[in-house]
Amino acid sequence: MKAAKEPALLPGSFASAEAVAYLAAQKFVMYSPLYRLQQEFERQGLKLSRQTMANWLLNTSEKWLRPIYDMLREQLCKEPVLHADETTLQVLKEPGRSSTSKSYMWLYRTSGCAKQAVVLYEYQPTRKAEHAEHFLQGFLGWLHADGYQGYHKLPENIRVVGCWAHARRKFVRTDNFFESSEMRRV
Repeated sequence: MKAAKEPALLPGSFASAEAVAYLAAQKFVMYSPLYRLQQEFERQGLKLSRQTMANWLLNTSEKWLRPIYDMLREQLCKEPVLHADETTLQVLKEPGRSSTSKSYMWLYRTSGCAKQAVVLYEYQPTRKAEHAEHFLQGFLGWLHADGYQGYHKLPENIRVVGCWAHARRKFVRTDNFFESSEMRRV
């Protein structure tokens, strides 16, 4: 009896799961840029271009990780309480945009009461509320967020609740450490 052949990671490619996992760990955990990995491989006698490595990472992410991400998003949206926030980031070579444009990384996570923690990030080129609305499709519950007005444009089935740390800023001036309420008490 012959063992069933495992599906190819990327059909038509010699990429193995181990090779792509190594590249992902080096790039995203150890922060090694692909040009440096290419140089290291060349020193060891392996010719593997940055373009090939980038394609392997992009294609395996889309083929193998996207379904997991989508399933986690579905699970996240079934929770009664979520947290959301967004922060700026700079993308240097994005088609149709200057390298000084602001882009956004949106974060969505389950509350501390969830049986299983789920934390998901989503890149978007803008801060428009429609991005949160699209991501949160199917969510019915409480959304814990900062004071960004975009969250208040979400459908009525999403009840936006504020953050105490952000509310505190309205009452206590903390821009100067020596003028903060904690220092005045000392």
